[in-house]
Amino acid sequence: MRKEYLIKEISLRTGLLQKEVRVSIATMVDIIKESMQKDETIYMRGFVTMTPRIRKERMARDMQRNIPMVTSQKKVVKFKLSAKFIKEINKEPS
Repeated sequence: MRKEYLIKEISLRTGLLQKEVRVSIATMVDIIKESMQKDETIYMRGFVTMTPRIRKERMARDMQRNIPMVTSQKKVVKFKLSAKFIKEINKEPS
């Protein structure tokens, strides 16, 4: 699903203008980015937990040139879906 479809669907279900929904989603994404930069964990109960992690530098291989190289340390986000959400998406349709 693309963001535009999500915006249209939220607009239809809530009665909000698409412009308002677009601003809300953009604001939410900005807040999530800022929280990740501050190393804060985000908990959305019943949906997902997003935890920032540091991936240490390590040896890797450049597959095109077939030479070893070192990847730099970087921040990644660990996503863990809630058990309730997983159960809901695996339910049999009625």
